[in-house]
Amino acid sequence: MSCLPSPSRYWRRFNRKRVEKDLSTGDVYAAYEGVCGEAGLEPFSLRKVSDIITELDSAGLISCRLVSKGRYGRTRLISWPSNSSMERIYERERQDRF
Repeated sequence: MSCLPSPSRYWRRFNRKRVEKDLSTGDVYAAYEGVCGEAGLEPFSLRKVSDIITELDSAGLISCRLVSKGRYGRTRLISWPSNSSMERIYERERQDRF
């Protein structure tokens, strides 16, 4: 894993935006493309990343809501659950393993 770039620059961007508003699918994809570019990897398509976001939402790891932008299309606004929610998810997963 040492060949992969540190995503800290992108994470700081996410945290800054998170204070202001939820992230859009485009924000996530732009950061993902940046990390892939630094690593010299070919990024997945926007459609594939959108499918992954949908799976994470279904698993309860993130929360998404679909927003219509009129003639500009639709986007998902993505938010992270609170720390207490993440602790409950972790505890449930830990109990399921044993």
